[in-house]
Amino acid sequence: MLKCMSPVDFIGAGQKKEKHLTKPEVGHFREQGVPLKRKVKEFPVIEGALLPDGTQITVRHFVPGQSI
Repeated sequence: MLKCMSPVDFIGAGQKKEKHLTKPEVGHFREQGVPLKRKVKEFPVIEGALLPDGTQITVRHFVPGQSI
C-alpha cells in the first residue's frame, strides 16, 4: 500500500441522490455529516491549510491569479 507523505483533503461538488451512490460512498458522506455530492476529488494540502470537515469553499476563498 502506498502512503502519501502530505495530508490529503477532499472537495465535493453538485448533489446526487442516495440511490445513485454505493453504500460505502453514502457511509463516508454520513460519517462526515456532509450532503451527498456528485463529484469528489482528492488533492494534497499542506498541514496548516487543512479545513474542518464540511467547510463550504466559495470564490472568496481564493485570491485573483491563484491557480486551482
